[in-house]
Amino acid sequence: LPVLTIWFYKYCKSRYEPAFVKYPLQEAMMKDTLERTREPNLDLKKYLAGAYIHPVFKDSDDEDSFSAQDEKTYDDAHILVPTKRQSRRNTPVPSKYNGSSSPSLHELVEEHP
Repeated sequence: LPVLTIWFYKYCKSRYEPAFVKYPLQEAMMKDTLERTREPNLDLKKYLAGAYIHPVFKDSDDEDSFSAQDEKTYDDAHILVPTKRQSRRNTPVPSKYNGSSSPSLHELVEEHP
């Protein structure tokens, strides 16, 4: 049993850890925020309801209209999304903004012309 446990640990570490190293949680949350801003009426449950249906059982006219060109356009878009900032007292990296309030959207736009 200990050998099986160690093997399973190594297998899971090699299988799933790269996903979290490549796409950390903060980056995933940022992408979710951008997606909610771009498409506020997106019903993700409805979109994913038929995601795992076998192709035999899928309707032929129910094709996804999302192409590789749309994905490139989606990734290249630079949208500024104002979000609430929460400071942490024990953060190891100092904030680049000095002051008690978070920067406004206007200040962020001036920084990134």
